[in-house]
Amino acid sequence: MKMNRKSDHHCWFLAMMFFFVGTTLYGQQSVSGIVTDANDGTPLIGVNVIVKGSATGTVTDLDGGYTLLAPDATSVFVFSYTGYTNKEVPVGIQNQVDVSLATSSTLLDQVVVIGYGTVKKSDLTGSVATISSKAYENQPLTRVEDALQGRAAGVTVAKANGQPGSNFKVRIRGVNSITGNNSPLVVVDGVQGGDLSTINPNDIETIDVLKDASATAIYGVRGSNGVIIITTKRGSGAGRVDVDYFTSFASVPEFLPTLADNPADFARLENLRRVNAGGNPNFTDAEISALGSNGGTNYQRELFRSAVSNNLQVSASGAEGNLSYFLSGNYRNQEGIVTNTGYKQLSLRSNLAAQVSKRLNIGLNLYATRGQRENDFGFAGNGQGRLVAKALTRRRFSSRAKSAGLSASVGKNSGTLANEVK
Repeated sequence: MKMNRKSDHHCWFLAMMFFFVGTTLYGQQSVSGIVTDANDGTPLIGVNVIVKGSATGTVTDLDGGYTLLAPDATSVFVFSYTGYTNKEVPVGIQNQVDVSLATSSTLLDQVVVIGYGTVKKSDLTGSVATISSKAYENQPLTRVEDALQGRAAGVTVAKANGQPGSNFKVRIRGVNSITGNNSPLVVVDGVQGGDLSTINPNDIETIDVLKDASATAIYGVRGSNGVIIITTKRGSGAGRVDVDYFTSFASVPEFLPTLADNPADFARLENLRRVNAGGNPNFTDAEISALGSNGGTNYQRELFRSAVSNNLQVSASGAEGNLSYFLSGNYRNQEGIVTNTGYKQLSLRSNLAAQVSKRLNIGLNLYATRGQRENDFGFAGNGQGRLVAKALTRRRFSSRAKSAGLSASVGKNSGTLANEVK
């Protein structure tokens, strides 16, 4: 019997088609189910159900039901819904997959502090910015204002000057008064009138910034410039002790160039000025030559230094039975880049709480701080703040000195400026 080669090819082709179709039908399976709320069991409408790693998906109907084709037994369905935590479920060989979704505490239960107490952020109509301690816990901060800077929209923070321990200017939504005080009201653990400069950033749990009238109405006119509400840490869980220490360095990156850096050029310019004014030169060529050889004192180098600052933080927290505690101490020693300037601060905090009964909770919050500035140039208007200007404008030598007395004059002037910062 003679076999037809053409018919033979058709048979092989049909056999291969049946093989692949059978394999495909065997691998794919139809999966159905109902998606409900994990709290009350109500069906959820419009839940997204997709096959992980693909664009294949569907949404639940009015009864929370869905039907989706799983490519194979290793498929994973991803269920997502606004306000609920996403959930991934391996399908396997199941034909019925029912899922319960839990509400997302991050989205729905985020609590912020306002003047009237605490509310869910989803229910809040006023403008409130919240800063958690986790946002800056790994940064070496020594002031609360540093934690606010750049982390809250509409809040500007600027330092008044570079003196150690100097105050910051905090403004919420700009300047609100022409002649009055524009500083916001500070509320610490419910107590109004706090001072940001005295608070240790490591003691803070959250910072809430109230910006508009609806959120600050309870504080009346005192809240017209905005309100900063600070909630300090409380003890919870097993007892623990934390120790945090860091050191920082500060220096002048570059000294300002002045003509006094070259005393000989300064002497020549002084002679030219006197001659143009109709007078006689003050320095001879020999004196100018001596100035070029001996130089003088660079008062910027005499005034500024490389400053070292140290910050030590120790805290103990926890809960034992019905008693919770948080104890902390902070010591800061900040040197200024101007010689003989600096700031030292010691602060202590104790937050204790006792649950006496279901209806009675007793708390005791104590806080103490002491700060000391070294050579406060701005105090009582003593004029010492002009030291930087003096270092930039003071001559390296006495204009009346003769060549024989130049060295003594330089030494005398150098000691004069140094004595002013002691």
